[in-house]
Amino acid sequence: MKNTLKSLNNLLHEHLQRLNADGIGDRSKTEIFLLLILLNYLSKANFLLKNKAGVNFHIINETKDTKLAIVSLIKIYRDVMSDIPAEVLDLNMIDFNNLPEGQFYNMLLEWEMVLPQTWTPENVVNIFELLESLLEENFKIGAAFSTPKDLVQLVKSVTPINNEIKTIYDPYSRTGEFLSKIGQDQNAKKNQFFASVKNSLQLKIAKTKIFMMGLTNILWITQNDGPPEINLEFDCIISNPPFGMLIPNLKYSGHWANKIRSNRSEIIFLTHILDHLSNNGRATVIVPSGILSASGKTEFLRRSIIEENILEAVISLPTKMFYNTGVSTAILIFNKNRNFSKVILIDATNIGVREKSKHFLSDSDIEAISLIVHNFRNSETINNTLQNIPYKIISREEFDYNNYDFQNTSYTIEERFPKNLLPISDLLRDCCDIEKQLIIVQKNIISLINIEQ
Repeated sequence: MKNTLKSLNNLLHEHLQRLNADGIGDRSKTEIFLLLILLNYLSKANFLLKNKAGVNFHIINETKDTKLAIVSLIKIYRDVMSDIPAEVLDLNMIDFNNLPEGQFYNMLLEWEMVLPQTWTPENVVNIFELLESLLEENFKIGAAFSTPKDLVQLVKSVTPINNEIKTIYDPYSRTGEFLSKIGQDQNAKKNQFFASVKNSLQLKIAKTKIFMMGLTNILWITQNDGPPEINLEFDCIISNPPFGMLIPNLKYSGHWANKIRSNRSEIIFLTHILDHLSNNGRATVIVPSGILSASGKTEFLRRSIIEENILEAVISLPTKMFYNTGVSTAILIFNKNRNFSKVILIDATNIGVREKSKHFLSDSDIEAISLIVHNFRNSETINNTLQNIPYKIISREEFDYNNYDFQNTSYTIEERFPKNLLPISDLLRDCCDIEKQLIIVQKNIISLINIEQ
């Protein structure tokens, strides 16, 4: 699969340049890539589909109206597989006819050569992660169109999905990256998934991905400007809600929504998440770093979170974790059924590697953070042999003294590596020795100057 992804990545960039040269817009390019993946999947899905579709890709090559041919071919497939998302039939590609004759068909054949012969949920997730990275890095189709795969993996790794978790919800699913990552696990069919997507292109990608993974245990919830209005509670909520948006005139009710009234999207979605956790519910949420220390209503929200003892951990992340934006972010981990009251603040701001497009976390970085979280969750202490990532375990009293600040910099951070600190008396003696040496050097310099004069 590694070679497949490398070949596909090269082909994606090659076709991107080709479509740019043809004057194809970003949305149309996105839909074209999505169709290339879906049609190749359908052509290999099973023998029945091949027989039913008959001439398969040749329909596209033999029809002058390529868009009409694509719709006709998908309809043939939908006669056999009714769960193919209806959204893929809505081809919103006004500049599609700019493609030279036969080009889409040739691209289909090129993709057929590099895409896997056998489609597994893991293959589907890997291929869509590649596509979504390309979209984020090169297209102007909306800020944070999807969550980068390293952040998705980190959120998944610090969220315990055990047998007690029955319902999993993402109130702002974007391209379904969190649910699909969890859905590729063997036990995922035991869970009931709930997802809410507003953007039509994101919804098309999310539904196509979920369909190709074979996940049928998912309910799509209608979303308007803010979170969906639902009367359900969930065992697990994971999300990357929108930041910095103003959403006026929302009339939600609930324990947290009534407690913290705000028109800021990050606060609205966070209170929505807390209001829809079951009694033993867990949540992992990406938030802008401003939530960690802002005053006013946000400080009151943090205080209430600590007083109700539902916060487990805060992970401060490096800047530029998202493509094309330098916004600082953090991860809040909630647990409504905690056995102790302390909270761990993890400073991950200096790990990973900064590249031109974004900051990246490696698998080993993610594993190190996850180990600290799970170690603390199980025992309220940290094994001293864990990786060199600074952290601090904070009591309620310390939070109260520091205005319920969730920033690592407001506290003395413990670091997980040995320090061979010298006694102060030895340091003072060394400083005196250095001063004596400096006096000698000064005298030598003056002597040299006098000789030259």
